[in-house]
Amino acid sequence: MDADTIHLTLADVSPVDLHLTDTGAPLLGGQWVRGTQTATYSWSEVGSGIRMEWIDIDGARRFTIDHAGECDIGWSGASGEFARQFSPCIEAAGIGRSYGFDTASLPDGAHRGGGDRVVEAYPAAALLLWELPREGYKSDPAARENLLAALEERAPWLAWEPGARKACIESDDSLDAVLCALIARAAALGLTEPPPPEDRDLARAEGWIHLPREGSLGELAVDHRW
Repeated sequence: MDADTIHLTLADVSPVDLHLTDTGAPLLGGQWVRGTQTATYSWSEVGSGIRMEWIDIDGARRFTIDHAGECDIGWSGASGEFARQFSPCIEAAGIGRSYGFDTASLPDGAHRGGGDRVVEAYPAAALLLWELPREGYKSDPAARENLLAALEERAPWLAWEPGARKACIESDDSLDAVLCALIARAAALGLTEPPPPEDRDLARAEGWIHLPREGSLGELAVDHRW
């Protein structure tokens, strides 16, 4: 190189501290939601600074903050000198952001990010939480008849397709299928226990059994999301 040339390398050894906040909210908790929802996050940066922030939802850019006007990355054509700032873009700590959007703007179907609506169910545990008789129902038709009678008393809105109730008495698998449908309904209404924040990444990889909340059976006929 010639004597007038200086090579500078910018090394950012401190990664951005970025995390979602309010992870207990229905949207960030991976629940099925309707209406206007809010995504919140916080960041801190003490290295080279932040050039741009954005939020992608289902692979589409929905929210952007461009800090180009606050960055010092130019150079002088007259002197040939670049900016001498060690942190060319903005530094800050504990900056909170929120972005609200209407879920009606999203296409129907599964959405990426851990909230896909595939529900893993455990019928026997649901019966316990709903205080329904479960002893012997896997092997005894009379126990299944007793369980169905209790279920119909607690959920009078339950309507049977022709032959469906008889099939549940004859087969524990058929009855489990109905119970799984009720658990899926509870999950859709946000009436099951979601994974806690510290287990959410593990649940996305390994799965999560949705257990209905105690006493929620009577609420399945009402959609509280509207």
